[in-house]
Amino acid sequence: MHSDIRPNANHKFVDTLSNEKVNLSSNPFDEIELIQRGLDIKSVEKFRLELRWGIQEDSTKQVYLFFD
Repeated sequence: MHSDIRPNANHKFVDTLSNEKVNLSSNPFDEIELIQRGLDIKSVEKFRLELRWGIQEDSTKQVYLFFD
């Protein structure tokens, strides 16, 4: 492994998006279940708010994310 790579540096990202079901101490089956089930929209919205991203929809119903 490259010395600059820190495997736990972005654990909050996965923890938030998985609604705290997958974390550093999760087993591989929890991770597989998350991939099969997909992400919950509420978890994605929570993550968006933590990053302070705005959301905008245009007349064609296309959605854009931007920094507030």
